Amino acid sequence: MAVNLKEKKKCHIVAPAWLNVDFLQDRLNKETSQRGFSDLPFRFTEVSKILLDVASDDLENPDKLRYLLKDLREARQAKSRDGLQTLDHNELSASPTSESL
Repeated sequence: MAVNLKEKKKCHIVAPAWLNVDFLQDRLNKETSQRGFSDLPFRFTEVSKILLDVASDDLENPDKLRYLLKDLREARQAKSRDGLQTLDHNELSASPTSESL
């Protein structure tokens, strides 16, 4: 509804508390310095993309937000790739069990 109203220029959108440079910079630092994934809000990528596409004029420093979100995505993708490379492919192969025979 907010997106529809924004597109009709009938409202301003207030960004969620996490969609700011300080929060995302902190999460990026954690993401690149810790082994596991940092805590981020549910559906943060989808929400941030919609808000940046539709309401960037309502956000503070939208270009920096895009940059930080891109870096977060790339850091997470790299961790995922590294994790997949460490999997033992022999343990993942399906072997017939007595139940499936």
